[in-house]
Order: sequence, then C-alpha cells, then structure tokens
Amino acid sequence: MLCLIFLPYFQCWLSNDFAENIPNSFVSLTEQYQQNEDNIVVNEKSSNTPQIGANSTTCTFEKLSYSHMALVNPLLLKEYVKKINIWTTLCLCIGFMGCFIGIILTFRINTEKTTNRLIGVLVLSFSLLILHDYLIITNLQYSLPHTLYFSTAFTFLYGPLLYFYFKRITSQYRFVKQDLIHFLPVVLILLLLLPTYVLPEEKKLNMMQNNSLPYFEFISVARLLVLSFYGFLIIRVYRVNISRLYGIKGSKQNRWITSLVVFYLCYAALSLMLTILVLFALNSTSIQYIKTTAVTLFVLYVSYIAFVHPSILDQVRINRFNINKASLLLPVYTQSKVTHRYQNSGLTAGLSLELKERLLYLLNHEKIYRQNDLTLQKLSELLDTTRHNTSQVINEHFDLNFFDLINLYRIQEAKKLLRKRVHQNHSTIIDIVYEVGFNNKVTFYRSFKKHTKVTPTKYVKSNLE
Repeated sequence: MLCLIFLPYFQCWLSNDFAENIPNSFVSLTEQYQQNEDNIVVNEKSSNTPQIGANSTTCTFEKLSYSHMALVNPLLLKEYVKKINIWTTLCLCIGFMGCFIGIILTFRINTEKTTNRLIGVLVLSFSLLILHDYLIITNLQYSLPHTLYFSTAFTFLYGPLLYFYFKRITSQYRFVKQDLIHFLPVVLILLLLLPTYVLPEEKKLNMMQNNSLPYFEFISVARLLVLSFYGFLIIRVYRVNISRLYGIKGSKQNRWITSLVVFYLCYAALSLMLTILVLFALNSTSIQYIKTTAVTLFVLYVSYIAFVHPSILDQVRINRFNINKASLLLPVYTQSKVTHRYQNSGLTAGLSLELKERLLYLLNHEKIYRQNDLTLQKLSELLDTTRHNTSQVINEHFDLNFFDLINLYRIQEAKKLLRKRVHQNHSTIIDIVYEVGFNNKVTFYRSFKKHTKVTPTKYVKSNLE
C-alpha cells in the first residue's frame, strides 16, 4: 500500500531529476541543430567523440547523459526516452514489496529459522534484480549511474540459496564451514567490480553511453556456469527425494517444491538466451521483458505462500520422514493437548507439528536417546528451536516431560535387547543399561519398574519361561 501511495512521487522525482540535469546550453544547441544541422559546432576536450555536421570539430560526451545527446540530435530521443508505463510501474511496486517480504521472512520468528532465511534472502535478491531491471528498461539508469552493476553480485546467490534450501528440507542439513565455498563466486565478483563501484558518476555514465561495461562478457559467462552447475545439483536432489518425501502427488508441499525447480530452470534458460542475444548484439528487448516478468511472478507467488498459506513454509518438512504411525514406539496424539499453561505461547500450530515430526525422527531413526549426556538444551539445538518450544511440544503431543519421554524410549529399547540377547546369552543386564543411554544401574532399575511394573530380573525370567 505504501508503495502505491509514494510511487507517483518517486517517479516524478526521477523525471524531474532527469530533466533538471540538462544544461541550458544544450537547449540552444538543439535550436541551432534544427535551423542548420551542418553548422552545429560543439567544442570539448576529448578527441574520441563523433562529429556533428560536415565542418564541425570534435565533441565529447563524457559529461553528457543520453538525454543531453537526444537534445543535440533529436533522432536519439526515441531510443533513450523514459519508458514508464503500467507494466514497469507494477514491476517497481512488486520489487519494493518483495524486498519487504524478503526481510520479513529472513527475520521471521517462531518458524524454522534456516529455511525461512534461505527463502527470505532468495526473495530479497530477486526483488533487487526487479528494481534494477526497472531502471534499465525505463532508461532511468542514466539518471542514477551509480546503479551500474547494482544487482550483479546477487545473481550469483540464486543457485546456492535454492540448493541449500532443498538440502535443508529434505535431509535437515546443517551448515558447516566448508559450505562457505559455495558463496565464493559472490565474493570474487564483488572484488572484481569494486574498482567500478567506486568510480565517479561521470565515468559510469560514459560507460553506459558507450556500452563499454567492464568485464561484462566474463561476468555473463560465469553467471551461466554457476546457474548451470547448481541447476544440476538442484535437479539431482529433487529427483532423489521428491517421490520419497512428498509422495502425495498434487499436494501443496509437492506443488511448492516443484514450482521452485521449474522457476529456476526457466530463469536459467531465459538468462542463457538473453546473454547470447546481448553478446551477439541482437535485439534482446522481448527476452528481457519475459525474464523480468517471470521473476516478478515468482516474487508474487512466494509472497502469496508466505502470507496466505504460511503452513506450506512452516510444515514443508512434516512429510519428510515418511514415518509409519504404526511403527512408533509411543502413542502420538492426533490433536495437540493445549493446556492453559501454553495458551499465550508464541509457538504456532504448524511449527508445533513440524517439531513433533522432527522429534519423532530423531528418536525413532537416529535413536538420540542412547546418548547418556542428552539434555533438553542439546535436544533443542538438534531441533533448531528454543528450550521452551521443545518442552511445550513434548508436553502437548506426548503428555510427558523431557526425562520421562527419553527414559521411556530407553526402557522400550532395553526390553527389546533383553528379549533378544538374554536368550542368546550375549549380554548381561548391566551391559544393556549403558547401551540404551542410562548412566547408572539404579536409575535404570527405577525407570524400568516405573514403566513395566516389574524389575529387569523378573522381566528376563518371565521371557525365559
């Protein structure tokens, strides 16, 4: 809403700035040009500029914008005039909105932090690209020369961000220091363009006028290589996990993941076509419009999902573990048992269900209860949430506290081992005590009797009989 309110004033400011930079001398030159084209003489210091008229001396455009050139030669006016219309205005509005959405997702609380940060930075990067494309398409970049290469570094983030997002939602991947190498291209591009970023406005404007952007070919090819490389990685992760983790065809989670892959591939293909056309000096206007439109639609789609169906982002990993409910060691309540204690909690229902599924995975598949130094804090770190959220999930969904839940899993594991190994005479009770995660025999005996109503010795005897 704020974008729509202030957008006309913003465009008006750009238009005024664009016009106010035109010196009066160039207006008089235009009048002279119209009276007698062959007699227009513009004297400047540079010797590398075109001549106007048969008897004219050299002129420089080092300090002229394209608007100034259009005044000297009206034939250039059509090519460099501002092109503001409904479509570009919508792109500008959506670009600002996408920046806002990206920041909100990045710093969103009471959600899965890592996945939301990855998607948030991705949306923010694409939104900045939309704003830069707006300046290029409308020719307003010549009023703001310092926007040269404004979004270039961000384009090298798309592949790594989406790749790690896929790894996170499919295998609960945790970042390590070695992963920073994936963002090395961004750092190298920034270092490469740093001398260009610090150039004065006049020199940047001259680069735009002469279409002599430094390192343009190298950056274009490098961007395509990065997009292709991560496209391969993303497709590989998608094909391996989509049917196993999101097997319900047509589900919201399935459509969300598939749409991300399709968009990335379309963006990579459009970038390839656009780069080829630009490098070979062919007309690339249509492809530029299509690419900007596709990015704009993507930002709108993510914004829609984030605010209309936030459960897709919060619960995207609920089906990831593909757990068979019949095989669970504990009865799981189908509905959360919300008590008065947690009525004012900031934990959303979607995140609560997701944390429950992740907890079940850690208990049933990774058997974290076997760690004799497991604490509520360590479990919270594994779940990537707070101690309060972990405690609330255990209380609501299992009607137990942390120690009772962990000990119950340990006792059930001990019962299985006692039935199996005592018959084979492979282990003694004390061996099993430490194997399932207890620190001492006393605690084991007390917990065993609490959950089974008999001592371990009697339990073994009853199974031998």
